Amino acid sequence: YLYYTAFDGPMSHGYLFTLYAFILYLTNSWHNKPTNTKSVLLGLLTGLATITRPTEIILILIPLLWNVYNKQTIIEKWKLLCANWKHVTVFAAGCIIGGLPQIIYWKIFSGDWLFYSYEDQGFSFLNPHFSNFLFSYRKGWLIYTPAMIFALMGFYTLYKYYKPLFLTSFIYFIVFLYIAASWDIWWYGGSCTQRAIVQCYAVLMIPLTAFFSVNLKKKLILGLPFLVFFTWINLFQLYQVFGVGIMECDHMSKKYYWKIFGKTEIHPDDRKFLDTNEEAPEEVFKNFEIAYENDFEDSDGNNCEKSFSGNCSYKLNNEIQTTPEVSLSLNSNQKGWIKLSAYTFFKDKEYDTWKQTQMMISFYKGTEKIKSKSIRIQRIREAGNWQEIYFESKIPHDKNPDYIKVYFWNSESDKTIYIDNIKIFISSTK
Repeated sequence: YLYYTAFDGPMSHGYLFTLYAFILYLTNSWHNKPTNTKSVLLGLLTGLATITRPTEIILILIPLLWNVYNKQTIIEKWKLLCANWKHVTVFAAGCIIGGLPQIIYWKIFSGDWLFYSYEDQGFSFLNPHFSNFLFSYRKGWLIYTPAMIFALMGFYTLYKYYKPLFLTSFIYFIVFLYIAASWDIWWYGGSCTQRAIVQCYAVLMIPLTAFFSVNLKKKLILGLPFLVFFTWINLFQLYQVFGVGIMECDHMSKKYYWKIFGKTEIHPDDRKFLDTNEEAPEEVFKNFEIAYENDFEDSDGNNCEKSFSGNCSYKLNNEIQTTPEVSLSLNSNQKGWIKLSAYTFFKDKEYDTWKQTQMMISFYKGTEKIKSKSIRIQRIREAGNWQEIYFESKIPHDKNPDYIKVYFWNSESDKTIYIDNIKIFISSTK
């Protein structure tokens, strides 16, 4: 929430959080004393939230299930809605009016009353990405916002001590989580952590508050040290993103997460662990032996204005996208590590992650690719100098690969990069 108000305010989530807060307030107020004013305001805000992000239509569950927790309260709720059918009608009209400006805008500029702007993106409701959405190091909600564990624990507290608030908040959250985790792009693009759930925090404050309220009344402070620690994690990671620039919002990995945990400075080579999770032990480096090298001095048509050694290097751009592929045989059941190194030079850095040049090692059994590892060069190195870059990959000896293939791939970047002095090392182990 802090990120999407202080650093990325134009996104909708901070505004939706505010709408949620008002909707919760008006829902409670309406159930205490129904009025037309509250009904129309509640409808307008619900319609506005829905047209902001259509999946927010599930907000209707909040007033619908408010104070409902057993058969008797269901009957009472039905009687309440029937007795106040005029207010319910006003609410429905408010919903329509709240969403009308966007619908009119779509009709004027697209020709359709409803316009879907996400093209080929959609939902996989039969295969929701719960584990990735909640626990992945790339964007896992509870990995990067661990304080919300107490909100989840608070649902039990609500059920035990505050039943009128349990069902509405719990069912709403489950439905919200299911929809958010079903989105095909479950990491929600170039954003920090799970932005899709930020607006839901207004609802999750209910179980979170219940958890600490009950525990404090019982003189239990078990969760407080963890809450302080988890809060520090959030604030420190924001500093890592915007203060020192070592945390990536969109491409985090488990290996890199723990490489930078609690740090404000890192070695540039550590960024390779955004792409690979493999790192050879220090003793392995002592046993690396050169199995292949190429300085491109015999290459034609790839002369470089600057070369690390000699006169030639291999030029890559959007016209020449790959270096010649190198195949290297491996011994049967060979154990150990492969190390790929090269010197690289580029005048203009490619910042688009998907267009950055990759150096790749692939392991094959016959024609079947059984393992592949790569790292992005421009993610690790800066422009203007010849610099060595390398990474290691463990031989998957249990799958008995026959050979490896090594090459550099420039994707579709129009920025030129030069490759020189490619070397492949093998470190064998028993």
